Amino acid sequence: DPCGFAMRKPSETALWAYGRDALIADMQQWVLSPMVTIDVIGSSVQNRPLYHMVLTNPASQVKKRRIWIHARTHPIEAESSFAARAIVEELLGGSALGRLLLDHAYVHVLPMLNPDGVELLRARENANGVDLESNWSAAEPQPEVQALRRHLTALMQSSAPAEVALNLHSAWDCKRYFVYHAA
Repeated sequence: DPCGFAMRKPSETALWAYGRDALIADMQQWVLSPMVTIDVIGSSVQNRPLYHMVLTNPASQVKKRRIWIHARTHPIEAESSFAARAIVEELLGGSALGRLLLDHAYVHVLPMLNPDGVELLRARENANGVDLESNWSAAEPQPEVQALRRHLTALMQSSAPAEVALNLHSAWDCKRYFVYHAA
């Protein structure tokens, strides 16, 4: 086995373990922190909001760098939501690492790019049956891709463009991979 230990295919429940309700409940707690702001950068095909969070220490006066993270492009990849959640929890948990990052960076998190797919229990597609990852360079991209591209373009044209960008994915069979989006 590729990971060095016995793997079992997860149950159907495990594949969908982190839905929109769980995300909204988490965000209701996170936004209580003065280190968190939440806005909406666009809407999905079925008009679900695409929530965007910025985590930083507003009291820190140092020049800040920028980090971008987005998750749940593919709805079945619930582990990507758990990874994004763990990052947010680490940043807000008071650890030395969390304090250091929040003092010196703006950490942008788009925790669920494909909320329609999550709600509809689609494996890789949005409400229109389109894989958003493959739609990035389409002549007529889906609304979720348009919102993400618009937001990333604005960030990259700012005085502090993102220096690190994480596009979180996951797979039950222990395959790990990164996705690179060219200009």
